[in-house]
Amino acid sequence: HCDAGQIVKVSVAPTDIDIALDWVIRTYEDETAMVGDTIQFNWAGVHNVYIHPSGTCDGMDSIEIGQKSGAFYTFTEDDAGQDIYFACQISGHCAAGQIVKVTVAPAPVIVLDLDWIIKPSYEDETAMVGDTIQFNFAPFHNVYIHPSGSCDQSDSLEIGQTSGTTYTFTENDAGQDIYFACQISGHCDAGQIIKVSVAPTDIDIALDWVIRTYEDETAMVGDTIQFNWAGVHNVYIHPSGTCDGMDSIEIGQKSGAFYTFTEDDAGQDIYFACQITGHCGAGQILKVSVEPTATPAPAPSGGGGGFCFSGNTIVDVLGKGPTSISNLHIGDQVKTNNNKYDTVYSFGHHNPNQVGEFLQITTTNKSVIEMSKDHLLLVSDGRYIPASALTVGYQLVTVDHASAVINKIKTVQRKGLYAPFTMSGTIAIGDDNIIASSFVTLQENQDMVTIFNVPIISAHTMAYLFESLHRMTYHSFGNKEESYSSDGISNWVEEPRNFFMTMLNSPSITYQIAILLPCIGVLALVNLMEVFYSTNGVILLLFLFSIVTAVRRHRQKAIYN
Repeated sequence: HCDAGQIVKVSVAPTDIDIALDWVIRTYEDETAMVGDTIQFNWAGVHNVYIHPSGTCDGMDSIEIGQKSGAFYTFTEDDAGQDIYFACQISGHCAAGQIVKVTVAPAPVIVLDLDWIIKPSYEDETAMVGDTIQFNFAPFHNVYIHPSGSCDQSDSLEIGQTSGTTYTFTENDAGQDIYFACQISGHCDAGQIIKVSVAPTDIDIALDWVIRTYEDETAMVGDTIQFNWAGVHNVYIHPSGTCDGMDSIEIGQKSGAFYTFTEDDAGQDIYFACQITGHCGAGQILKVSVEPTATPAPAPSGGGGGFCFSGNTIVDVLGKGPTSISNLHIGDQVKTNNNKYDTVYSFGHHNPNQVGEFLQITTTNKSVIEMSKDHLLLVSDGRYIPASALTVGYQLVTVDHASAVINKIKTVQRKGLYAPFTMSGTIAIGDDNIIASSFVTLQENQDMVTIFNVPIISAHTMAYLFESLHRMTYHSFGNKEESYSSDGISNWVEEPRNFFMTMLNSPSITYQIAILLPCIGVLALVNLMEVFYSTNGVILLLFLFSIVTAVRRHRQKAIYN
């Protein structure tokens, strides 16, 4: 009977379905999967599932997955790094949209390959986000993450029960110590636990750690230094400040070793050296001076978190190229919106010696920018919004009108506060040339000037109008010198800002409207005069002269009469 065909295969779906699809006629979004994941197709009516190697509705060399609802497919090593297309071959269904692409992640590259056995102790390891550790063992062992950092199993996370178990370090692990342990009774206590230190994703000092003479480096508390090498090296801290290894502290024995400076390092010189025989004596020692901690600059009175960029900010200066904002001067021309260069006519804030608190924003292109929380940045919908209102996923805009997507935001302290004002009221910052306003919002987290929750005018536009007279003065006299308060705030800015803050903080809506609306009208008129003057300066001067002369003649007539 069996030889005559009386045999049937039943494929039993795994209990852990990773992708479950309602398999109907519609357009599908792309999916992603890992090797070992299972996709299942569920439907009513008449459908089927095939893999289409063509990536289209062309069924050439197609592979049948199933003719009945519940059909499934488990991705294999052969699928790693590939796009797998599933389609229905019932006439017209695929063309009507019943095809889905699943991108299978490449197989992980094993960076740490461990023989996972009971031994007195394991050496600490270091890893990067994206690295994969693999545990190889004969029975009986398993692998768990122990958040306790010890053999205490509280809140432990199972990684695997079989040899070959892997774990890939994620963004959430960055800057953390991850402890892996075996939970078979007595194994962890006998030494089967290992610590892996995962480097932060934002490395401030990255060194090629070789035998040579090194220039001194400087760092801030919270900065991370990483040592990368080929061949045989290691890294130790030498409290002696020389090649004398007395009381040295081991940092790492493998390339990628890193160290994050702490409060205890503030104001100290930290010396890193290689202890392989002869290496330190040949120059492989580095001094890093860690800046003393300081109280961040207080927000200027009236609100907000300051209105400046950190000294780490890079701008594009005409004739110089990428330049630190700390080296920018009044009169320089910097890249602004629309890929043009504008003159820097003032610094709203200029204090090279003050430590301030900034938001550090990293984009998917690895561009890093730092500014005060109230500074305004251009986003994809055309608004200038404060940095404090940004979240991961926001699309900033570059001078080429491309998007720079935010993938990380954190708070940092930096020395130096700079707020250059340009003629256009914008400035391009960072490696991506991201467009920022020269200005800030004076109402926390608000991109609009509001009165009792009613939006009146954008904060960027209002600040730009406020600066019209200042810009006209620069047009007229080209003054490259200006005075600042003890906090480093331009005297051109401080009083108008204080006046405006007083108005915004008034509890009287009548007072706010009585001041703000006429103020906007007057500033708009001054701005029109600025535009006219910048293009027809002589005509405007003659016009103003004629008005003054007419007024004087009118007064003289009145006196004679």
